[in-house]
Order: sequence, then structure tokens, then C-alpha cells
Amino acid sequence: MSSTSFVRIDVIPAKFRNSYFPRSLLHMYRSRSTGFALLNRISATLALFALASIVGCSEHAIVDPVPTVNGTAEQLTVDENSNVTHVPVEFSAALSEAVTSGKTLVVDFGATWCGPCQMLKPEMEKVAGRLKDKAIVLTVDIDREVELAAHFQVGAIPDVRFFQHGKAAGGVMGFHTAEQIMAKIPSP
Repeated sequence: MSSTSFVRIDVIPAKFRNSYFPRSLLHMYRSRSTGFALLNRISATLALFALASIVGCSEHAIVDPVPTVNGTAEQLTVDENSNVTHVPVEFSAALSEAVTSGKTLVVDFGATWCGPCQMLKPEMEKVAGRLKDKAIVLTVDIDREVELAAHFQVGAIPDVRFFQHGKAAGGVMGFHTAEQIMAKIPSP
């Protein structure tokens, strides 16, 4: 078999089960025979996380927000001319506003160095424009808001989470179009 063939992963990390990855990465992940085994495992794990972002693994932790966890996010607001503005807000304030107004809170966890996250930005702006009366859309930079990302157990990015009535209501991981994201948002 060639080194670029794909195999099904049935080993840890569980987040990547039901996904397909290159055989060479799986071999590096399972490798224990060389002195570089630890380095190979770290490299393979990082590569698996990157691939998960691209192929869009759908499994992630469902974690409810708690009042003690807070951080800064950017709210995507849309004016009457369909111009999108990024406004800094506190996560807890946006969550409270969503609960009070009965809107869904859509949170995009990403980073500036992440290619798929950058591809997702215009899609999230489309979501904010199309759902401006039904949802509040936030973006969170996981490098700046480490505590927030850790609380929600963000393991791979981009990771879009949905919150309804102050509770976790699902999400999607990896790059998705605006239409795909809106289709995954549960009805209130």
C-alpha cells in the first residue's frame, strides 16, 4: 500500500474516530520503535488536529456555560445596509442578552493562525446577516481567551457552538458554509 493511502482510525484520540486520515500519520501516531517516538506522536497529533479542522469532524464536548467563566469575544453586528461590524463584548453579557431576548447564541472558536478559521470568517458574517433577528453571533480567539476555550473543551478549531436558553445546544467542528451552519442550528 502506498504511504498516501487512507485508513480508518480506531485508536485514540476519540475525537477523530469516524474520520479518515493518511496512513503515514497513523503510523507516526502508533510508532513506538524509534527514539523519536514521542516527537512522532506529538507531530502526528498536531497533524491530526489540523486535518480534523479541514475535514470537519462533528464530535465535540457539549459544555454549558457557567457564570464564573468569562472572556472577551467579538459580536458580529449587521446594520440596515448589511455591513458587518465586529464589536468587542463580554461573553457573559452576550449570553445574558441571548437568554433575555430568546435568541440563539452562535459562538465561533478560532485563531488568527488557523487557515480554516480564516475561511470561516466570511461564512460567519453571512450567518450573522441572515439570522440577525434570531441569533447573536460571536467569535472567540482561543489564543487570547484560553480560559474560555478550556472551559468549553475546544480541542480542534474552527469549532462553532450553539447555545439556547443559556444551555449548550450543539455545534459543528471544522469549516462549514453558512448554509450548513444554519441548517445545524436547532430550532428553539
